Amino acid sequence: MRRRRRDEQGSAAVELMMAAPVLMLAALLMVAAARHADAALEVSAAAHGAARAASLHTTPAGAESAAVGHARKELQRAGLACQDHTVTLTTVGRAREQAARVRITCRIALGDLAPLGLPGHTRLSGTSRAPIDPHRDHEEAG
Repeated sequence: MRRRRRDEQGSAAVELMMAAPVLMLAALLMVAAARHADAALEVSAAAHGAARAASLHTTPAGAESAAVGHARKELQRAGLACQDHTVTLTTVGRAREQAARVRITCRIALGDLAPLGLPGHTRLSGTSRAPIDPHRDHEEAG
């Protein structure tokens, strides 16, 4: 068994004190990355719900209103503090195979995502499509 030299006593504590801030910064950056990923998933989920809500309406104005309302409600429910967000609704496909496509873009301050108080903003976006039932007009009339 080797004996420690006297001048090395306490060096582990000094090394730990030097490494602790770096380790804490790494942990906080991991938290920021996880919250960013969670926010991106919430925006995508809001786009999916908005596309589904839009696909259920028979008029373009009703579909637009439903998509915007659903997106706003879902972003608020998720607790995302979007400084500005846009909801774009387009109809894609041929007459019998149409789908409502919704794209949501949300600008979020990085300080809201991370406990570090990071400066700047990030833009998250999500796109989803939902098929439009070609027989929906007939079902509502009958």
